[in-house]
Parts: sequence; structure tokens; C-alpha cells
Amino acid sequence: MKTQGTENMHKFDNPNALLTLEEVAEYVGCARSTVYRLVAEGELPRFFKIGKINFMRVATLRTFIEKREQSALAA
Repeated sequence: MKTQGTENMHKFDNPNALLTLEEVAEYVGCARSTVYRLVAEGELPRFFKIGKINFMRVATLRTFIEKREQSALAA
């Protein structure tokens, strides 16, 4: 039987996987409310909706984080 954390680790390994708000918060290591705030401030990419659920691709989140990291290292 897989635990929730183990299942998400496999999902995080797939760049095409769709992450929910909760999974983005887990990936980044913060609360859902912080993810909402970071998106509103432009610190994280925007979600897209399928039905009523917000999603973000793993690849989108990784690319964004890598670019931010490169900017910070170059400063």
C-alpha cells in the first residue's frame, strides 16, 4: 500500500503530471494560503482550471523555480 507522500513523489517525478493546489503547496513546502498569496503576487505561476479544480504542471513549476534560482545566484 502506498502512502500519500510516496504517491506524490512519483507524481512530482513526471514533468507532465498535473498538480493540485495542495500538491503545489507540498512541493514548495508551504501552506495553501501561501501558495495563493505567491500566485497573486506573481511569485508563482498561475494555475489553470479543469472544471472547478486548479492545476499546474510539474514542468511549469520546476521551470519557474529554476529561473528564480538562477536569478538569485546571478545577483
